[in-house]
Order: sequence, then C-alpha cells, then structure tokens
Amino acid sequence: MNLPKINLPPIDPKYKIAGLICIFGLLIMGFYDHAYKPHAKSIELLKGELDGFRDRVTIIMNLEYPNVTSRTDILRLMEDKKINLLKTIESSERYLAGQTDTSKLLETLTALANAAGLSIKTLEPKPVQQNGTYFILPLVLDVSAEFGTIVLFLESIKNLPVVLDKLQISVRERPQLTARLVLTIYMK
Repeated sequence: MNLPKINLPPIDPKYKIAGLICIFGLLIMGFYDHAYKPHAKSIELLKGELDGFRDRVTIIMNLEYPNVTSRTDILRLMEDKKINLLKTIESSERYLAGQTDTSKLLETLTALANAAGLSIKTLEPKPVQQNGTYFILPLVLDVSAEFGTIVLFLESIKNLPVVLDKLQISVRERPQLTARLVLTIYMK
C-alpha cells in the first residue's frame, strides 16, 4: 500500500533561524535550571572561602614578611622556614626516649638527682598515656634537699626529654626542703 505524497510548502529561513534560537534558548534554560542553579550556592561559598584565604595570606605576608614584596621571595622564605622547622622537629625527636629506653632514662634521672645532692624519698612512675604519636610517662619524684640543689637538678635535666609539669615545695626543716616534682617524660 502506497501512501499519498504530501507536499508541504517550503519553510522560510527566518523561521528556521527563529526555531534554532528557541531550541538553543531552551537548552540554555535547561542547563541553568538543572546544572548551574543547584550548585550556585556551593560556588558562592567556595568563592567566599577563596577570598578569605586570600585575605589571610595577605595578612600573613604583611605580618611575617613586611619588607618583602615579591611573592616568589615570600614563598622561598616560607619554604626555608618550613625546612628549618622540620630539621628542628627531627633533631628534637632524636632526644625523645623510646619505650624501651624508659628504665635507662629513669636511671639517668636518679643519677642526676644523686649528683646534684638530692635525697630521693620516692620515685613513682604513673601509667603511660598516649598523645597522638607520642607516649607520655608521668613521674612523681619526692626529694629532700636545699632549694639551690633542686635548681641544679632542674638545670641538669633540661637536655633530657623531660618536662617539669608541677613543682610542689613544702618546708619542714631548714635548710632542707621537701619537694614533689611531677615530671612528664615524652617517648616515641
């Protein structure tokens, strides 16, 4: 069965162009409604964060490096500072005691206390605590000595990975003092 042939009049080119413009406009509106509009808030938030970061960088540049104007010089100085900090951290970590070195460190502390002239009454390690990648060993040390001797002992332990957390001194007899030192030992 043959269908009859339909002869349509030719379409004017201006209507073709108008139709293409309408289709293109519909595509743009569809993209705007379904692709851009849902993400517009996220884009604005990210632009705000970027502006905030730029402001912070400008403030840091002006405060840290007031006489340097070139951004490449500032980046070089920041990189040098970062390298120096990493070297300082690495050299400091070498002084940290390992968990296996704890008894050796306690022996060193008692030897330094005896060398300074402290009379140790009690040496009480507390349970080890973990702080990030490091371990902390609180240590309570009750001593009896003169104040100058306690100061000499504290001076002698300053190169050890020990931090004086608390110092309690009570005077019972003169010239002797009873002191409770709560030391914190940082370990790897």
